[in-house]
Amino acid sequence: MENKDNKLIDKKKEEVKHDNPVSQPDPETLHKTDPQENMKGPISSLVNKTADKMEENAQKDKQDEKEFERKEEAKKKDNV
Repeated sequence: MENKDNKLIDKKKEEVKHDNPVSQPDPETLHKTDPQENMKGPISSLVNKTADKMEENAQKDKQDEKEFERKEEAKKKDNV
């Protein structure tokens, strides 16, 4: 009788295990828009560095564009 009870308990434990998802997200990437930010490894590091440089260049381009527009407006005022 005790053997049957143990088998029932084991079956219930197995059922609970099957209810859980196969893989769960890492806690450090949970609730973030870009989980790749925390990934480590040669390819992820390269991608993250490239993304950082692209963001820096985009900011510099915006600043350069604003400066260029200011200079063009100043030229127009001088010519008028």
